[in-house]
Amino acid sequence: MIEYMKLLSNYNQNANNAILDIFRNLSEEDLFKNHGSFVKSLSGLMNHIAEGEVYFLKQLKTAFPKYTFLHHKFSSLDLKYNEINFPLFDDLAECVTTCDSCYKNFIESLDSALLNMKISINSFDGKKEWTVAFLLLQAITHSTHHRSQISQILDEIGITNNYSGLPELDSIK
Repeated sequence: MIEYMKLLSNYNQNANNAILDIFRNLSEEDLFKNHGSFVKSLSGLMNHIAEGEVYFLKQLKTAFPKYTFLHHKFSSLDLKYNEINFPLFDDLAECVTTCDSCYKNFIESLDSALLNMKISINSFDGKKEWTVAFLLLQAITHSTHHRSQISQILDEIGITNNYSGLPELDSIK
């Protein structure tokens, strides 16, 4: 299971980096235009991905305060749900890349016992008990879901994008 978590973490990081690279070449109009999606714009969707990554990392930071790599300037922000928390692209890109590095570092530190450990989560529905594995899968699935919305919009405006492939890991080929 840990090898699959590593695979998914690498995928998440690669896909986010691919989107950020595409966004660097888009106009502000393209980035902020209301496309009718969940949070309206491409920038809104990427902000929502960042918001989700920060939210899940905060849960890990609370459960595992000794992991200093989970303590960074984004892990203490009080982000607003479904709002543009990072209006400046550079701040958005830094948040996403920082969070992705934290996930990779955390997953590299895992063993089976930690992966299956139940931790207390502050959910939108109140307190819950989740395994670390479930939290990590929720985080990655959340980002993947919203990247698919970004991909659809990019397709509609004629921007080539393809970040759906999994990176290869020798241990599971």
